[in-house]
Amino acid sequence: MRELPKDIEAESAALGSIILDYRVFDDVRDAIASPEDFYAPKHATIYHAMMAVVESNNDLDMVTLTGKLNDMGSLKQIGGVEYLIGLFEAVPTASSAGVYASRVAEKALCRRLIEQQEIALESLYNGTATASALIDSRVSQLIEMRPSDQKDAAKLDYWLKESMEDERPGINCGLHAVDDIVEGFEPGSYVVVGARPSMGKTAFGISVALEMSNAGHRVGFVSAEMSGRRVARRFVCAEAGISTKEFTRDKHNPDVQGVVARQSDLSLWVDQTPGAHIDRVCSRIRRWKREHDIEIAFVDYLQLLRTDNDN
Repeated sequence: MRELPKDIEAESAALGSIILDYRVFDDVRDAIASPEDFYAPKHATIYHAMMAVVESNNDLDMVTLTGKLNDMGSLKQIGGVEYLIGLFEAVPTASSAGVYASRVAEKALCRRLIEQQEIALESLYNGTATASALIDSRVSQLIEMRPSDQKDAAKLDYWLKESMEDERPGINCGLHAVDDIVEGFEPGSYVVVGARPSMGKTAFGISVALEMSNAGHRVGFVSAEMSGRRVARRFVCAEAGISTKEFTRDKHNPDVQGVVARQSDLSLWVDQTPGAHIDRVCSRIRRWKREHDIEIAFVDYLQLLRTDNDN
């Protein structure tokens, strides 16, 4: 059996750097969020004790760390004070603590990826999950596991420059009152439209999606309630200004046919997923993004989607 990925030297160096200079603890914690990221159990225990000392607002040094490990009944388990001294003496400088921590985090991510794939294989062998459902759920989990490449924290000056240089306006929905409030739907934003039953939530979503598509934006529309045929009919009715009953009666009318022909050229994709699992919906939207570079996606409506929990 192959060994799991690990870097014991980087683990030791990261811990030793903290003992050498407690000020680098935050640099390490930016990369290593949990003691579980350490492969060696004693290293996980030491890091857990370090976190406990810092969270109790005490200075982190050899004395407080030893005391915390002793209180936890773990000092002997990790090799005693001698092991901590060894970590301390093995690091010439604490300046590379962030680098060591990144190496530890990378190996931890590799182990979690292997674990997820083993779970997937077990489900396939046991027949406890269909291939399509497993793909959808695993893709969601893998994306959540991916480390962020985005700069998360910076001096205000950085964000001011970003704000001034960002020329990507939000996507207007065409309803001026709404656009004035939300200032357009910005990339990365998550907007929930809520109202009582039969108040026009679907009509609103269809009208806005159509307006954005007419403006040249690439739009995805997922319906967890209606078939793709009914959604398409609603889009035509919204632009033609007719009811669905009128559409059924007059769908061969030249004006209606003209709307149908024009909408056929729109960059607007529709997916019908009655009672679908939320992972499948997310998978569909990601595929649209990858294949068609959509800019916005509508889901009608969230409460009809199935999840693995009650949230």
